[in-house]
This record gives sequence, structure tokens and C-alpha cells, in this order.
Amino acid sequence: MEWKPVVYTILEQAPNVEDVLKQLEDVIRPMSWSGSLANLLEQRATLLLEFYEHDNENVQSWARNRYTELQEDIKYARERERKKEERHRIQDERFE
Repeated sequence: MEWKPVVYTILEQAPNVEDVLKQLEDVIRPMSWSGSLANLLEQRATLLLEFYEHDNENVQSWARNRYTELQEDIKYARERERKKEERHRIQDERFE
């Protein structure tokens, strides 16, 4: 995954960078998905690393904060997925 070049252009030219960052945050956190949410969030978290060296300190700070938050979300999603798999395994054993 990678940001399209237009994202960098918008960040450079935006009169209010915070509004753009809010929109990017909405893109990173999916409203719906199939498969593992944790895996999807891990892939998208790498996008934030690209902003760690951005010229704008607000963008850098935003990226670091969002990355940290995503790591917590990934941890929580992994745990939920593990528990769900465990419940399914137990149910499957009962049917046998």
C-alpha cells in the first residue's frame, strides 16, 4: 500500500492540514472489511510511517499518534479474532 502522489500535493497546499489529516484517518480505519481486521490495520499502519519524516511537524505528530493508536487497535482486534476462533473451535468439537 502507498499514498497516491496527490495526497502529498494536497497536504502541501491545504489551507487547513488538520482537515486533510482527519479525512486520511477515515481512510485508514475501514467502515467494513472481510477477513482479519488486524491484518488490514497492519497494512494500513505502514502508510503512516511515510509521514514520519514529512516537512510539516503537524503531519509528523499526527502520523506518530495515529500509528500508536493503530497498534493498540491491532492488538485488540487480534485478541477478538483469537477469542472468536476459540469459540468456533469449541463449537466444532461439540458437534463431533
